[in-house]
Amino acid sequence: MKKMAKAMAVLMVAAPMVMAPAQAMAANKYSALGDSIAFGVGASFLYGYTLMYANDFLYYKYGGIDFKQWSVPGHKSGDMLNQIRTYPTMRTDIKGSTDLTVSIGGNNLLGCASSNYSVIDTACAERGVQNFAADWPQILSEIRSSIGAAGKLTVMTLYNPYRGDEALYATVDPYVKRINAVISNTTTKTAYNYRVADVYSSFLGKFADGSWKVSKYTLFSKATRDPHPSTDGHREIARLHQLLY
Repeated sequence: MKKMAKAMAVLMVAAPMVMAPAQAMAANKYSALGDSIAFGVGASFLYGYTLMYANDFLYYKYGGIDFKQWSVPGHKSGDMLNQIRTYPTMRTDIKGSTDLTVSIGGNNLLGCASSNYSVIDTACAERGVQNFAADWPQILSEIRSSIGAAGKLTVMTLYNPYRGDEALYATVDPYVKRINAVISNTTTKTAYNYRVADVYSSFLGKFADGSWKVSKYTLFSKATRDPHPSTDGHREIARLHQLLY
């Protein structure tokens, strides 16, 4: 795996954590928070956007980075809120981080799909959006107010994994956009001092050659559909984070 010497996956009982042992004493710390996307699912060897951002960008920017992986596959917004509130070590890492990223909200909708993502339970999706809208300001308040973290915070938007020519694209899109609207709310961004990586727009539409971006950036075009980003998708998400720095 690329730069394996810099970052090794260490599985913890309390929470998954990936560290960069060689940079354990680095002055700058980066904590990745969120779900399976932030954990690297979909990328080769789990070398996802957070590790790319840590090792391929922050490491060189700072001359070293202490990477803390607190993302948990399957977490919904409520799970992440509870995690932040109840794990003292995580709170310490968040407070001491110069850089923080968040990927959350996808699982609020993911469980609403069935039959290989061919059926959408819209009542479930509605609950997922409402739960996210209630959890998100509390998550931010924990990070900025309760913990007192002052590091640079970047949050990615959700993307729609369906191609634009698929019937369910239009069914799913309003729910994705509503969660993204909560994330991108100008008043909230100003109040809690964070930036938004617009992954939704980057994954939307087609390339110049006419191919759908989600067919390259996600694993959703496989026979057994997987909405996670591909390695290329993770690379694009990392690039969007770097552009905001």
